[in-house]
Amino acid sequence: MANLNLCCIRHLFTVGIFISATAGLEWAENSVDDGAQLEACLGETVTFPWQFTTSDDETVVNVEWHKTSEGIQTILAIHNDGVFFPSPATNLKLSMIQNAGLQVSNFTWTDFGTYRVTVNTLQHGVLKSSSRTAVLSLPEVAKMVLGEAVLLAVVGMFLTGHQTCSVGHGNLNLCGCIRHLFTVGIVISATAGLEWAENSVDDGAQLEACLGETVTFSWQFTTSDDETVVNVEWHKTSEGIQTILATYTDGVFFPSPATNLKLSMIQNAGLQVSNFTWTDFGTYRVTVNTLQHGVFKSSYRTAVLSLPEVAKMVRDEAVLLAIVGMFLTATAGLEWAENSVDDGAQLEACLGETVTFSWQFTTSDDETVVNVEWHKTSEGIQTILATYTDGVFFPSPATNLKLSMIQNAGLQVSNFTWTDFGKYRVTVNTLQHGVLKSSSRTAVLSLPEVAKMVRDEAVLLAIVGMFLTVSSGLEWTEKSLVDGATKEACLSDTVSFPWHFTLAEDETIVNLEWHKKSDGVETTLAMYNGQVFFKSPLTDLKLSLLPNAGLQVSNFTWTDFGTYRVTVNTQQNGVFKSNSRAAVLSPPDAPVLAGGRLVAQMVPRPITDNTTGELHVQLVCGNFVYLGTRKPLVVWKVAKMVRDEAVLLAIVGMFLTVSSGLEWTEKSLVDGANKEACLSDTVSFPWHFTLAEDETIVNVEWHRKSDGVETMLAIYNGGLFFKSPLIHLKLSLLPNAGLQVSNFSWTDFGTYRVTVKTQQHGALKTSSRSAVLSIPDAPIIAGGRLVAQMVPRSVTDNTTGELHVQLACGNFVRFGTRPPSVVWK
Repeated sequence: MANLNLCCIRHLFTVGIFISATAGLEWAENSVDDGAQLEACLGETVTFPWQFTTSDDETVVNVEWHKTSEGIQTILAIHNDGVFFPSPATNLKLSMIQNAGLQVSNFTWTDFGTYRVTVNTLQHGVLKSSSRTAVLSLPEVAKMVLGEAVLLAVVGMFLTGHQTCSVGHGNLNLCGCIRHLFTVGIVISATAGLEWAENSVDDGAQLEACLGETVTFSWQFTTSDDETVVNVEWHKTSEGIQTILATYTDGVFFPSPATNLKLSMIQNAGLQVSNFTWTDFGTYRVTVNTLQHGVFKSSYRTAVLSLPEVAKMVRDEAVLLAIVGMFLTATAGLEWAENSVDDGAQLEACLGETVTFSWQFTTSDDETVVNVEWHKTSEGIQTILATYTDGVFFPSPATNLKLSMIQNAGLQVSNFTWTDFGKYRVTVNTLQHGVLKSSSRTAVLSLPEVAKMVRDEAVLLAIVGMFLTVSSGLEWTEKSLVDGATKEACLSDTVSFPWHFTLAEDETIVNLEWHKKSDGVETTLAMYNGQVFFKSPLTDLKLSLLPNAGLQVSNFTWTDFGTYRVTVNTQQNGVFKSNSRAAVLSPPDAPVLAGGRLVAQMVPRPITDNTTGELHVQLVCGNFVYLGTRKPLVVWKVAKMVRDEAVLLAIVGMFLTVSSGLEWTEKSLVDGANKEACLSDTVSFPWHFTLAEDETIVNVEWHRKSDGVETMLAIYNGGLFFKSPLIHLKLSLLPNAGLQVSNFSWTDFGTYRVTVKTQQHGALKTSSRSAVLSIPDAPIIAGGRLVAQMVPRSVTDNTTGELHVQLACGNFVRFGTRPPSVVWK
């Protein structure tokens, strides 16, 4: 058998074999309760006091922390082999306390939500997980302040008689101020900010529409005199998936290129929508972002769009009702066959078995099948398994299950792992009289009770006299370094460790780890977990992940030579397995004098002297110091410093500066740079920036100013690049704020500008770079001579092979009989 069939456990329980196992991980009494409600303000530090104990026969594999906010889950940090790895994708400041606790600061408004810790342990070779959650929210009084847009104690503002508002860790300690102010009864008068107009649709309003109709969301607002609109965004949430529909910035409305809906903006925040499909019903939301006294604020309204009840009947029952006074009698449509498994049926299977979901249906004569889909929901996560369209069965490339279609909607499934038990669903989509209909059946697949006991208690059973064989699991490929391989490198080199593996079909990755052992000390360099590559904060090495377990390393010091090792942790049939490969990295020998001769190791390829043009030998990693009168009979170029001569400088009086925010990198055009182009050219504006750790992007905008008129070209918002519908230029986004432009007309020359808007500690900041694009002067005749601007590089005539001068942007028309005494193309 390729899989461990735990159903054989039934016999062992029958004959009276009892196996005793310790219970495993338990949460300490001083841990915060599961699902606890915590409150915090922006300037505060929050502690999640999670703590646990394990059994004597149980070891901790790792600890993970996640955050779920507005329906989006992100990994915050992981603790592995004694090292705490904060995620590079979060701006939160994180530190680990106790054995699973977390201390969090540097909040923004989007960081409130559900925080979860997961402790993965190993007991008797079986991987187990245990979790705790806590919900972090704003205090009610702070919500009032946020909701009413009251501006309190901006830095430098003095409140009469009460100066208790403080700034902590770079954030305005808003809650501390508010609590005191409310206690002493101080009433603060501030302009209220954005208000929704009376003729706006109510927040959470219920709207109805049919497929052929146009829907208007009549949202309208007013702002205070001291408040400006940054932008307006519209989103749609349907079947739990949120998508951005459009954004409005600097007077331009940008529909999302990712939606098929027809959208137009009305009033100052309203939206008119048409071209619906069945999947476009759901919750629509408008968000207006404003700026008041340097504070960035957001206000939104939602409306739920659904089908009228009678239209739902049409959709669900596929009955066509009263079209222009006509009553149509329609056949009932799809019916499930008697030999189909009942809807919601309970099925049981063990890991080594094959399961058959016997779903079968019939359709009416006037009904056609559009497609068939199969889904699986396990541990709250739904994934698509396969689809059947136009006579072809497509298993999902994202699943390791072995799938085959039987009958007209049945499914045969094998190659299970522990995570594949759950709810299986088939959906048949049909078309009848132009109406799209869906019909579904579900079945719940679970382990037999006796097998659940084995899995849940992490008991490994000794099956008397029975020898089980399982697939061998992970194997290293020929692309990998052999185990124990040796590599040489100098301090300035970049080294690649090409490690590559394949898995068995019933095997999944838990995580990957990379370690270095130097001078007897082993340190963790990095790990890969949950699709994220975490570099250890304790190493100065520059690390990059190579496919699929390889590592690229640079920025060496002398202490970084030693043994590098990758460890791949996998799970197969519920058993935790580890596989490692190692390589030894060392510097080449430095040159020495021995017996009057130079003994040195050479770089394999000679180098050319830039002055004489002669080929020289280059020594590997080291200096050679010549003492005496007779020169060595070699010529070489000093490549590196010898180790013994390296000087460690003690920097005394180091001054630390606070991160100032966005900075433009050396890759960027200098501000105000000049570029020339012809009408047929494609022009690149390489603008590139870096952010401070506590800074996030609001959006990026590109403008052009020509003949005194400024036009918006594009905007980057919510992860999407929106080109303005009012321009004819072809635009492409370059990393990370660059722009590529083509399809010019004469009116497109002028000043191009990028503006990056960021948010740091609640304040909106703007940084811009510009470049002037012009057309070279066309050639003319002046004083009997040709005056023209040349392209800097000459070109080769394809016929004669001669080099010719190429004029920049223009034609030269000769009038007369005597040709010009120049040759050009």
